[in-house]
Amino acid sequence: MGTEAPEKKNVAPFTASIQSPLLDPISAGTYLGGVDHPLPVQLLADWRYKGQGPTYIKVGRLIRYRKAALDAWLQSREVAVKGA
Repeated sequence: MGTEAPEKKNVAPFTASIQSPLLDPISAGTYLGGVDHPLPVQLLADWRYKGQGPTYIKVGRLIRYRKAALDAWLQSREVAVKGA
């Protein structure tokens, strides 16, 4: 009775089980430019240095982007088509 193994739960691997609202620069570049044409990490770094681009979060040396901030930045870049 006391030697039974605990019931294992069907749990995805740690990295796949977390749905983080924060994206690292590589993921942010892919989100902004798409899988075929991701924005280079260096471009995002240049924008941060110049105070341009989407807002970001700095935790120690880590840079993270909120998906909502990326969406807001993309929306601010939207251009209305004339004559439409």
